[in-house]
Amino acid sequence: MHQSAIASATREIEEHLSLDTLSSLEEARGLEDAWKALLPPDAPPFSTFEWNLAWLEAFFESFDEPAISILRRDGAPEAIVPLYRTGNQLRMVGDLTCDYQDIVARDPAMAGYALRRVTERARRPRMRLDFEKVAEGSLVHGALETRQPDNGFHRHDRLLGPAPWLPLRGDWDEFLKGLTKKRRADIKRLENRINRELPANRTHFLEGKEITRDVLRRIGDVHRRNQFRKKGSSMFADSRFVEVLERTVQAPDVGAHVSLLENGEDLMAFVLGFCRGGCFYYWVIAYESSHARYSPGTVLTSRLFRHLLENRRASTFDFLCGAEPYKYLWTKQERNIFTITLLPRSPAGFLRKSLLQTEDFLKPRVKAILIRTGLYKPAYRT
Repeated sequence: MHQSAIASATREIEEHLSLDTLSSLEEARGLEDAWKALLPPDAPPFSTFEWNLAWLEAFFESFDEPAISILRRDGAPEAIVPLYRTGNQLRMVGDLTCDYQDIVARDPAMAGYALRRVTERARRPRMRLDFEKVAEGSLVHGALETRQPDNGFHRHDRLLGPAPWLPLRGDWDEFLKGLTKKRRADIKRLENRINRELPANRTHFLEGKEITRDVLRRIGDVHRRNQFRKKGSSMFADSRFVEVLERTVQAPDVGAHVSLLENGEDLMAFVLGFCRGGCFYYWVIAYESSHARYSPGTVLTSRLFRHLLENRRASTFDFLCGAEPYKYLWTKQERNIFTITLLPRSPAGFLRKSLLQTEDFLKPRVKAILIRTGLYKPAYRT
């Protein structure tokens, strides 16, 4: 098609499109029907209406205002870009506490157009846009890869990390055949030990209304007590995070799933995840250090795999973002997660991009030196 004809067709389509921005919680609450109509069935739980609204309400005091953009065609919603504003930054809702934020749209073209319109508006007041966790294959990743939305910005891309994943096919025996011989032997050895020494151990899989506040309290206690093995503080120490969980785990569309490994009344380990759209999202795991000799995380995860396979609950298992070594005992497949920052084309924006590039250069080299000298040692064990 001739370029002038393409331009003419584009203008004709754009005449029917408009972009609105909602900046209040009350307006956000009114989006439920449109949001659910646009949400793809295989979208991650962090893209659901319930999760986004709960996050906005729980974290409302931590930012200036919602900035949810809605692309409409002749008044009907076509795409939703869930953002919030803090100072001169626009960020994806839930970005600092969740994984896989994305645009909500059925059509990738509409998602891309919506994001381009958002960035066009952001250029005039010289706003900065931060996309903290952009997964390969997501709508926002596809839109940004066209390079149209970042016109007029200094763009900085950082590889945040991999997200290991694996397909779930066949039955448990077939799944085991796909593991290394050593891994199969380890699973058998650990199962024999825990069943021999702790014959009262049991595994429970909870969903929906079975995930009560008492269940959240119990897993939160385990997580807080054992966070010392990793950097940072427990997310369960943040009352806002707990509020998001309390408001969403029983929502059917979110698909929350809790696996518990117990010995009598003693909670040895848990996995907090989601089962949605044929995929299991493995989100938060913790175990009691007093039971470390039983490798309760490994035992519980292997039982979770078996549960999903035997009940045909999922065809994909997603470990989410993070290169913890234990994940690669189950799979070698991964997708990349990026942090993409669009900075204003100004001296300050150029300086900020230069600082980010310098950090990217120095951080892995300093970390490697610290590891070699024994001053830093990643501590992962399940």
